[in-house]
Amino acid sequence: MLADPYGRPTGSTAAELATDSFFHAVEAWLSDGYYLDQRIIARSNGEPNHIWAASVALFPLKPPNDYTVSVRADGLIVEQIQKQLEHKHEAVQILRDAAAGTLRFGSGDSVAFEKGTRTVTSENGRDQWFFQPHLSVQSFPYINDFSVQELALLDNKLRLAEPPFDGLNDVAGWFGLNLPVNSKGSPYIDLRVSPPVDISFLELSDDKLKIELKAVPSFDPSGVRLALRVVPGIGVARMQVADRLKWTGVEGFLQAVAEIDVVNADAVLVVLMIGPAMVRRQFVSDPAKARNQRLLTFRTFDPNLKQMRKALLEEDGRKFETGVAALLFTRGFTSVQPLETDAPDIVVTTTSGRLVLIECTIKVSDVSAKIGKLVDRRAELETALKRSGHVTTVIAMLVCRQPKANLDANIDAFAKSNRVLVAAQENIQWLLDNEAKFPLDPDGAFDEALQLIAASNTMKPDWTNNEHQV
Repeated sequence: MLADPYGRPTGSTAAELATDSFFHAVEAWLSDGYYLDQRIIARSNGEPNHIWAASVALFPLKPPNDYTVSVRADGLIVEQIQKQLEHKHEAVQILRDAAAGTLRFGSGDSVAFEKGTRTVTSENGRDQWFFQPHLSVQSFPYINDFSVQELALLDNKLRLAEPPFDGLNDVAGWFGLNLPVNSKGSPYIDLRVSPPVDISFLELSDDKLKIELKAVPSFDPSGVRLALRVVPGIGVARMQVADRLKWTGVEGFLQAVAEIDVVNADAVLVVLMIGPAMVRRQFVSDPAKARNQRLLTFRTFDPNLKQMRKALLEEDGRKFETGVAALLFTRGFTSVQPLETDAPDIVVTTTSGRLVLIECTIKVSDVSAKIGKLVDRRAELETALKRSGHVTTVIAMLVCRQPKANLDANIDAFAKSNRVLVAAQENIQWLLDNEAKFPLDPDGAFDEALQLIAASNTMKPDWTNNEHQV
């Protein structure tokens, strides 16, 4: 009988395969001592309580801040738990219960979907550069039986709670969850597991690749796999090198280092896996062999792009804008910061002269206002272009330093409805980690951005098209 990669008959459903794939990875990734971050928003209308939205995340390291909170208002229970799980089997059991649609509050009381579990899905990790095992467990579509007045009362109850929340939308945004009462969607539980090992250092110089991995001490590194692809290389130029890693204990962590000879290497793609699941794909390039003159120019005066990274990830708003303009310049765009204050933060042109207006922000609170400015300024510029007989297609884009999880569903919907692309912290980090060693095609990226807008999708435009990227 034909079987899938996990030995199941080929008639298995997509939900069954997603669940099996998730737990196959979980068994390989988890070790003793993982930290739990569980967030629940549940409806309390007597016994039992019912899940509206929830997430379960497991991390190998202790969170830097404690966000444990529990609030009970009329008709609602809001709770976040952060704690360490002593044994691996505890973590696995929490995940298995969640996959079946059941969680437990800090009090020990259980909470489940009102109408049971309808389906299970997972994110497509095929083309991601960083991956975490993920499972989304969904119930049947929610029928909102709250009136507007009842929701307003519930908002006010949350404002009077300790600690206070500014209504349901504030709770959902703080927890990074989408409430079915707002979106007319289905109650759900989102499951994620972070890797116990990751790449901590990569360097390529003169056909020598230096690699460093770091792992939590409880992790068994025997399941680590490390694959390389050398570009352009000679011949096949692909190899498995996990057997060359030397693991030692260093300052409370497991650390592995290796120095590997490669041939004719302008760049090397490094792929880290644990068991059957990919953790990270990352390119590292030899700075001396960069063929992108713009990038080489920056690297000549800013080795390792230290100042660019600082501007993009740490500095204040004006430096952040300068960093975004510089990053786009290295990608083949022509970027300028207007001197007039009542103007976009950055104006970008492609090789053929097509225009992108960009607003930048380091605060979530500024996002809606920035989108509004983009819409107005795009309309103003398109009108001026039309009067002068130019092509009037202008792309509007918001670049926010905050992670995507901090941008709630309302912001996403607002951006989509106004044809504004949104790039978040993850997009910036990806561009920094995957440098354009070869010249890119800004006009091709512009066309792809137009396709995203047409599809009402606020994912990042593919300004790192792999056809141009080693």
